[in-house]
Amino acid sequence: MMTPIVLFDLYDTLLRERSFDFGRGLDMLYETGFHTVCSREELAAYAAAFLPAYEARKTGHTEIAFIQKDYPAYCRRFGFRLPLPDEEVEYAVLSRMEEVEPEDGVEDALGVLAGRGVRMYVLTNSIFLAPSQERLLREHGIGRFFEAVFASADIGRRKPARAFFEYGIGRVLRDNPGASRRDLVFVGNDLAADIRGGLAVGLRTVWYNAAGRPAPPSLPAAVIRSMRELPGIL
Repeated sequence: MMTPIVLFDLYDTLLRERSFDFGRGLDMLYETGFHTVCSREELAAYAAAFLPAYEARKTGHTEIAFIQKDYPAYCRRFGFRLPLPDEEVEYAVLSRMEEVEPEDGVEDALGVLAGRGVRMYVLTNSIFLAPSQERLLREHGIGRFFEAVFASADIGRRKPARAFFEYGIGRVLRDNPGASRRDLVFVGNDLAADIRGGLAVGLRTVWYNAAGRPAPPSLPAAVIRSMRELPGIL
């Protein structure tokens, strides 16, 4: 049997999200230069106009790429652009919005899998593009384990949308000639987006259930409470 290829969810699977605050990202924009052209209240009020589109993501499983939609809109509205490359702006905003840390045992588990020759990827819902997610993983010491990161912001669809899963699956299979869908395993913490979404596209799944929530009857997925358990079930 071929060595499995593992795709991971990112937030609250690999990196625990301690807090998320969109306003902190706006503060970064304001403090770095937008304070010269508008008040903090004006920037926040304009940002609020995007809230309905963000809410619609939850039911339509669509995605917004912050650096491609919101940031250019702020620039047009206030006639100003930060004197930084867009990728630096995006990562600075991400770093302020997201406070994360590696999940317990995740580096140990990834090291064991890498030692076995397991190829690993990330498939994450996020308004930030894949290069910023890759940088975030490197900043927290685990980026070296992954062949590639696929972010919903890059294609405009988010888990559990089939289109996003198929995008990642297609990229992985092209990267691994001879592998098939049955060789892929998806690991995630969200029962609906990660587990049911993965099962719907024919993937084996592992539910990272650190909180010990009751599993639905006859759930066709492996369940782990700690990332240290993962190598033992693959």
